Amino acid sequence: MMQEIGPTGRFVVGGPVGDAGLTGRKIIVDTTGVPRRGEPLSQIGRGGPEPRKPGAWEAGGELGSAIVTARLARDLMCLWLLMNRWYPPYSKWLGSAFAQVPDAAGLGASLAAALSSTGWPDRERYLDRANVTVAEAHNQLGLTEPLDTSTRLYYRRPFRVLDAGRFAAALADAITDPAIRQLPAIGTADQFIDNTDALGDLRRARAVIAAR
Repeated sequence: MMQEIGPTGRFVVGGPVGDAGLTGRKIIVDTTGVPRRGEPLSQIGRGGPEPRKPGAWEAGGELGSAIVTARLARDLMCLWLLMNRWYPPYSKWLGSAFAQVPDAAGLGASLAAALSSTGWPDRERYLDRANVTVAEAHNQLGLTEPLDTSTRLYYRRPFRVLDAGRFAAALADAITDPAIRQLPAIGTADQFIDNTDALGDLRRARAVIAAR
């Protein structure tokens, strides 16, 4: 018997296009935190002068904006891997695995530009581009009916978002297995803890999920 530690290879059976069950639509919803990509996109713009209050800065906002951008970039990288039937590894190997996925160059360029930007308008612009890329790829998978991939204003705030919750809801609605539909959308352990030792210990990771 061969046991792989921290594998980053392709799905052999299953994956998001494999079926409508646990290895299909729900794995995308749960494993990558699709719903949580909505509101944080609006938070990127809170790192500079508020558009309605020129010159007013939020305390530490620029640094916070960069941190939110990095978190969203990681989520998009993990989602892209799963959509291409690759398991996302932990952070140390995430970039290496992402670079091996076909057609990742365009998305990678947008994410790199967002991460290297020094102001929130540029971060928002490049992340918008990245989100549209991933949304278009979602439609190409055919897991749900095609969804609008354009970004829109976050309520009445002058920040643009994809409204990623629409995609999560469509994926959840498309699940046909009654047992899978009843499972809670709690996400994965790495959405609650960011510790390689803990995530590498299946007992600890499973304990986090069981403690939902």
